[in-house]
Amino acid sequence: MSPEGKAEITSAVAQLLESVQTLQLATLNQAGQPLASYAPFIHEPGQGFYIFVSELAGHTRNLLQRPEAGVLIIADEAVSRQPFARERLGFECRAEFISRHTQAWAPLLGCFEEKFGAVLKLLKDLKDFHLIALKPRRGIYVRGFGEAWSFEGATLKRFIHIDSERISRPAGGRPS
Repeated sequence: MSPEGKAEITSAVAQLLESVQTLQLATLNQAGQPLASYAPFIHEPGQGFYIFVSELAGHTRNLLQRPEAGVLIIADEAVSRQPFARERLGFECRAEFISRHTQAWAPLLGCFEEKFGAVLKLLKDLKDFHLIALKPRRGIYVRGFGEAWSFEGATLKRFIHIDSERISRPAGGRPS
């Protein structure tokens, strides 16, 4: 992919990330049963996503037991021309719990407070709330029909255009 093409896609991805406040979250419980949910998030370029969620929520309990998650960030239906081709980012992530006693905790909670306001003053002292980093391993960006790219990691390295040939013979034996 040309540097200009990568810059264009990277810019579109950044715009999508800035246009939403929540991500869709897919987790599995200990028995392997799926749960779809959502959570407000902050994004740190090159690092991944952070969520601040209650242990009372099923997705938090699931992540404590099985630290794998699917993340979907999708454009609002109201601004999408075609429901079959909504702009979206999907990630396979590894969840990492961040202790309140680490140096990273306070600055990240400050970012949440800046983005989401006064509600964080109440939530940050609740002991059942956990700060979780969702570290992308790989993902897919879809801009529309025929406009889909796979990539690796949180830094969106190595964009590869997905076409019918790649779908029928995916790298690593996994569907794109």
